[in-house]
Amino acid sequence: MKKLERNGLMDKVILLFLLSVIMAPANTIVSSAKNHLNQNTVRNSTSILSKQLKEEIRGSSKPTADKNITIENNQEFAALLMEKKGFSPTYAEFVEKYKGKTIEFDGNIAHMMRHDDYKTRFDFLIASGDYSETEMSGPYFKFEDVSVFDLNLQGDNIPDYVQERQKYLIIAKILKYNEDLGIVFLEPLELEYID
Repeated sequence: MKKLERNGLMDKVILLFLLSVIMAPANTIVSSAKNHLNQNTVRNSTSILSKQLKEEIRGSSKPTADKNITIENNQEFAALLMEKKGFSPTYAEFVEKYKGKTIEFDGNIAHMMRHDDYKTRFDFLIASGDYSETEMSGPYFKFEDVSVFDLNLQGDNIPDYVQERQKYLIIAKILKYNEDLGIVFLEPLELEYID
């Protein structure tokens, strides 16, 4: 009989499954014996293992920092985010040059609304930097017709609700530029909440 070989990833999947089976009764014990274990530690350690496993399974689909366009590695992108004009020809030029590429920046949800009549699909208007009602720089970015799940929220401190004024580290793919609206359309790849 041929011996089945398991690779490291399969071992981790099995380990995660076993941990979830073992931790289910442990969570009951933990809740009744708070003096002996910290329930958050049990949950967090399981979450950390789960996150690491998800990252390994996703493999190359997650953008890597050296491939992403950031203000540190691209002067055009830095200038774009500093632009004070609502409409600028540099927006269209940048999008034309980098369409399909991945950008990474700190931004905020300036506005969100339901997409058409859907209850779980939204349009998000994103601005760079911190939320401000009085000033902003760079173009508006837009995630159109996406669910909260599509945002691929990451990090240790994911909020219970996604809402306006929240700040995130945004990793997204450049789709297109609408010159009439002055909006750069993006596909969200990953958002990490920033306190």
